[in-house]
Amino acid sequence: MKQPPSDVWLILSAWVYKSLIFTLPKEFRRHYAAEMTLVFRDCCRDAYRRAGFYGLIGELSSSVLDLIVNAAKERILILISDKFDRSFFLATAVLAVTAGIFAAFTDLHNNNTETPLLLILTFGFALGFVHPRVFWLSGSLIGLMMPAIHFIALVRGWRVEYPNDSSTPLWAFLTLLPALTSSITGAGFRLILKIIWGRLN
Repeated sequence: MKQPPSDVWLILSAWVYKSLIFTLPKEFRRHYAAEMTLVFRDCCRDAYRRAGFYGLIGELSSSVLDLIVNAAKERILILISDKFDRSFFLATAVLAVTAGIFAAFTDLHNNNTETPLLLILTFGFALGFVHPRVFWLSGSLIGLMMPAIHFIALVRGWRVEYPNDSSTPLWAFLTLLPALTSSITGAGFRLILKIIWGRLN
């Protein structure tokens, strides 16, 4: 039988998982965060005993994915329960999709990456700042439009300014990183301004 992982790996895995629990709504975290963390640690130990380090990584990946999906579901349910929040949520989603499509079409008709990247960063930051509670939604939608439009361009045979093959839509998924980073930054910047404003008044 394999020995349990060192405390370092367990602590690191638990830290990654606990740092992502903040994505869950506050009320949900208050009731279930401690229990979820304990269950996760037990699952990590069992996974390591069964398959070693790769089992631990597999358990971490599976748990993180499950956590993100549940966090999105819980937050969407909270948002759509209020009429004003529902309207604001839908408006943010429409703006994010529109911004992502605009950046993607700019990329199709441009032979450099700077312009579409600047658009993605600007739109992501702006929407994260305007509606910080759903920064994850605006960032994801903006980033996902790039591979979607590239896939449509490939299937429909649209003329683009650079070589476009079957791997291009897959590479376009990388735009999720700057889109999410900029929306998180926008939300964080608004939070900092709110704290500063609160201290000044």
